[in-house]
Amino acid sequence: MELIKTDIHMDRTDCRVESQFTLDEDCNVSDSKADISRILLSDGIIKIEEVRAYDEQVLVRGKLMYHLLYEADDSFGALHSFSGKIPFEERINTDCVSSGDNPIITTELEHIHITTINSRKVNVQALVLLTVLQESVYTEEISTSVTKDEPVEYRLCNQQLLSIAVMKKDICRIRDEVKLPANLPVMSEILWSDINLSSLDFKPSDEKINIKGDVNMFFIYRPGDDTNGYEFFETSMPFTQSIECTGSKDCLIPDIAYTISQKDCEIRPDLDGEERLIGFDIVMDLYMKLYEDKNTEYICDVYGVYNEIEVDYKKYNVKSLLAQSAAIMHMQEKIPFNSKGEELLQIKYSTAQLVPENANIGDNSIDVEGYITITFIYITDDDRFPYRTGSFEVPFNYSIDLPGINEQTIYQLDANLEQCQLTSAGSDSLDVKVSVAFRIFAYDLNEIEAVSDIDATDNKNSNCANCPGIAVYFVKDGDCLWNIGKEYRVPLARIKEQNNLTSDAVKKGQKLIVMK
Repeated sequence: MELIKTDIHMDRTDCRVESQFTLDEDCNVSDSKADISRILLSDGIIKIEEVRAYDEQVLVRGKLMYHLLYEADDSFGALHSFSGKIPFEERINTDCVSSGDNPIITTELEHIHITTINSRKVNVQALVLLTVLQESVYTEEISTSVTKDEPVEYRLCNQQLLSIAVMKKDICRIRDEVKLPANLPVMSEILWSDINLSSLDFKPSDEKINIKGDVNMFFIYRPGDDTNGYEFFETSMPFTQSIECTGSKDCLIPDIAYTISQKDCEIRPDLDGEERLIGFDIVMDLYMKLYEDKNTEYICDVYGVYNEIEVDYKKYNVKSLLAQSAAIMHMQEKIPFNSKGEELLQIKYSTAQLVPENANIGDNSIDVEGYITITFIYITDDDRFPYRTGSFEVPFNYSIDLPGINEQTIYQLDANLEQCQLTSAGSDSLDVKVSVAFRIFAYDLNEIEAVSDIDATDNKNSNCANCPGIAVYFVKDGDCLWNIGKEYRVPLARIKEQNNLTSDAVKKGQKLIVMK
């Protein structure tokens, strides 16, 4: 008599360590650039160049790529841009990483602030969050049946569990180009670019992952003809990409996290030789986990009919999917605005940063609160220095319905700003419309106990011989047919046949004939 076992594939988080550090550096303006009068916009992106794992330590090397748009210190208030980079090296201590491991490193530029020291030097301050994630896949054997070379009864229990099918890192590169509309002049220099992704959707299929979404772009550029001033160009275009993924199937459940590690753009000539094309190159770093949501039957108890059976049990921690869902938060606010005595003629550009601060489990919901920082450029009636920038914060609270969630539920919440529209609502206020997309992957971690080993003893030493040959049993509160059969060492099928039962259900006070 032996147990028949099957493999279950599971994943676990060995450790997750966060390290926050600051960058603070004075940077000189390139000699080819004009003097700085006032900084209008600043932005940055973190690029990881090297990750090396040692025993209980991870070395991360990279750089902050920053970019700023400024007004020149001259009589015309001309717009110029300036870019630079600040290298960094961080060592993160963690007791679950060994030499040769390949941990997941994610970055978040939580804050960047660039100020002028003088017309030829700026100070760059940034707050960076590095996260080290070490996860692993392991296999457990669980009993599902018994070879019956002698009479034995076993009980099957059911558990819905997430079985890991794929765990891997990859990148998705989005390369394309957009063309200026005919009513805009050709380009000479891109002064500012804002490129982001929205409406992302990841779908597994056979041996690949299909990705689709929208690329949203905004550019401020200097015209390349005799046109004076600056041009503002905003557009959006859909994209579809596929990346190879061995083991992927369309029935699998994706849990995919991403960060954008590169956003480049360049001016290109069109077929007529005019500089009317903008080529862009976006790199997404992907960390992909694909699960199979499967119902697993396992042996949770066993007893012998004639021979006593020694039983060993083992406990397993398994993931059970609670929900994989999405929600959209729409907000509309009227914000007071003081233009400091200057007339706001037109808002030319706005950008927003989403900062979720807290997420708590509520009554069948996840309650999220935070704020959205909105920065914008507008034109005033000052002919010499017409461009100004403004900034404000909009707090938010949003409840995401998630039936069945409890304090023990483990969830991953991703929030992405899908849309931000800013319009003037008169001389002293602004209208803000914001859409935020939330993606939730939630599961419960359940402990199950299964039979791990059995050993039949000799019949002469068995307690089975002491069981009565026939008995009348009155069902007590909390009884089940399995416990009754196990107590008297009688097959369940025999009890059901002797009592004309069509199922395993019994009720309190019911009289049963139990005969060996």
